[in-house]
Amino acid sequence: MADIGLDDIYPNPVTDKATISFRLPKTVKVWVYVTDLVGNIVATVVNSTLPAGVHTVEYVVQGATTSSSMYNVVLEATGYSVVKPMLVVK
Repeated sequence: MADIGLDDIYPNPVTDKATISFRLPKTVKVWVYVTDLVGNIVATVVNSTLPAGVHTVEYVVQGATTSSSMYNVVLEATGYSVVKPMLVVK
């Protein structure tokens, strides 16, 4: 899918919440989730159909079950998948 993308996670490393921004070229079903290093899903951030444009969501790690470690933020849409690393420091 052209022009779809996952921007860098900000801030990174993350202490309390991460801002996740991504671009969609058209209305599409999107799944954004966080995995640990072995691929287990630790949180689902977005699981819905969104319109074209730039979207920004927050992932709150403070108080969550995520501990200090490396994680991956995954963006999936029809025919597309991208992964960005995220370091959580508590």
